[in-house]
Amino acid sequence: MASSLLRPTPLLSTPHKLSHLHTSLSFPSEISTQRNPHNHLLNLCRSSSTPSQQKASQRKRTRYRKQYPGESVGITEEMRFVAMRLRNVNGKKLDLSGDKTEQEEEEDDDDDDEVKKETWKPSKEGFLKYLVDSKLVFDTIERIVDESENVSYAYFRRTGLERCESLEKDLQWFRGQDLVIPEPSNIGVSYAKYLEEQAGESAPLFLSHFYSIYFSHIAGGQVIVRQVSFFGKCS
Repeated sequence: MASSLLRPTPLLSTPHKLSHLHTSLSFPSEISTQRNPHNHLLNLCRSSSTPSQQKASQRKRTRYRKQYPGESVGITEEMRFVAMRLRNVNGKKLDLSGDKTEQEEEEDDDDDDEVKKETWKPSKEGFLKYLVDSKLVFDTIERIVDESENVSYAYFRRTGLERCESLEKDLQWFRGQDLVIPEPSNIGVSYAKYLEEQAGESAPLFLSHFYSIYFSHIAGGQVIVRQVSFFGKCS
């Protein structure tokens, strides 16, 4: 019986089995650190684009309309180009070199057709309406700039561009020719009211109209003067 008590247990007497037991216990932790190739394949599938996305990327881009000259730069450049067209012969610059490509010649032909469609023929009645509406608009602008307490408008006082007195002299001359001076049109009245509203709400917006009005009248007014002078000689 004493010999049976002194017999060692299997775990203590066999170091090899203890080592084997330790290896079997640590084996799951080694498995958890390995990458799963199946999950890696799923991640690749998720990152790849679907056939519908590939078709969308291959679609033909929308073709936009042809921009007006200077439009890509901004409204100022576009206005400058239009003003230069008004000042040149038939709205087109003269090219004395004669070096033009076929594409430029086709564009010039298209511009000529457009100018012919937009040709303006003056009349005394239309010119009087223009003077009356212009005087109303300039009266409104100059009054707003002079009377407003907004410091932004103070820089535009007494610039030498004022037109009211000159327009009044023109209307007085037409009265002396026994012509009836019409009342301001609905368009002129509504626009003058709109300018008053914008002057109180937004100074930058009002000043953009201020710039556009003076710029267009100075450039386009020269063309109108030449047309009216030609009309007076013919009549």
